[in-house]
Amino acid sequence: MLGAQIAGNSIWIALVSIGALLFAGKITSYTGLAKAPLFLVLLLSTVGMFSTFQSLLKGHGRVNLATWVDTLRSYLTLPFQVGLVLFGWGAAGMVYGLAAASAVMIPLTLYYLGTSPALPGRTQLRSLWEYAQYSIPSTAFNLIYNRLDILVLGALLTPSAVGYYDIAWKLTLPAMFVVQAAGPSLMSKLSALDAAGEATNKDLVNTLSFTSIFAIPTFVGAVILHRDLVVTLYGPGFAPAGTLLVGLAALRIISTQSEPLIQALNGLDRPDVTMWITGTTLVGNVILGIGLTIVLGPIGVVIATLAAEAARYVAAVMLLRRELAPFPLFPRPLVEQMVASLLMGGTVLIFSRYVTIRGWEDLSLLIGVGVIVYSMVLLVISMQLRRTVRSALSAST
Repeated sequence: MLGAQIAGNSIWIALVSIGALLFAGKITSYTGLAKAPLFLVLLLSTVGMFSTFQSLLKGHGRVNLATWVDTLRSYLTLPFQVGLVLFGWGAAGMVYGLAAASAVMIPLTLYYLGTSPALPGRTQLRSLWEYAQYSIPSTAFNLIYNRLDILVLGALLTPSAVGYYDIAWKLTLPAMFVVQAAGPSLMSKLSALDAAGEATNKDLVNTLSFTSIFAIPTFVGAVILHRDLVVTLYGPGFAPAGTLLVGLAALRIISTQSEPLIQALNGLDRPDVTMWITGTTLVGNVILGIGLTIVLGPIGVVIATLAAEAARYVAAVMLLRRELAPFPLFPRPLVEQMVASLLMGGTVLIFSRYVTIRGWEDLSLLIGVGVIVYSMVLLVISMQLRRTVRSALSAST
């Protein structure tokens, strides 16, 4: 697998290098950077290779290790970039710094992979192609799907609408933390279990139980504090982003449940199914998004994406239940998170009647109350979470 990845990347880098050489003038004029073609090839060679090896490390089930390696790269990137800029490299120093940090971490990633590259055989190449012919289009569809709202808003409305949406999008990103960390691990684990003929339902349900642990309270908090949050952070001029914040927070709940299902289908060697699901929902999202944005404005594109993500979730559930034995869609820990979030919301709502939000201090107080109440209630009512916390604490000591 490692040899096949290196060979594929090398071919891609060679093709891009030829393209950069042939269209150097156009790339330079478009970017305004004299060395833009060189930057393109350099970043593709270093960041691209690093990202590929990171994916392989996650595929081996070593998600935590991959995260730490990527974190170390981030710590190296900044001093490299600052140092090169101070030495007079200017904007080029930013590119060279990122490339250098990525290149330095490639040997470490290969070391943790613990395998040596070898030329792939015909059987392996055929197996990779059978998966890639669906996986590559699915990945492309997913990239477009994730940024479709911005594209629609940019094409139909004003730049300010894009700004409002982008603010709301960034404020809800923490809700996706668990699912982004757990997704690659789930895919590799289910793939290994399925290959060994073992049951996969337990791991899928365990993942679904906790991927929304931040998304649900984020939505409840957004419903109560959406305007205050946006205005305090960005100013009164960005108040319209508050409504988008509520819609996108709701979207995060559905996404944190649908993403593990998609990863499960991939792990069960059904990339054809995930390609079909993502492609179909993308088309529906485009059609519905354009229509609702014209009629309702920025909130229309959020409603369209909510509908598309709900359809994606339902399709993934239906198709997974053909592959697996029945599994609960609302495991007990997920219900407990809903209860804790509602109690948190009620507490914050009561406190908000006595606290006038004039700035950071007042907003932080309400958010702090919410975090404390949610955490304490969840620890009290969730036996599974208590076991998980105890296990993590014992492992760290």
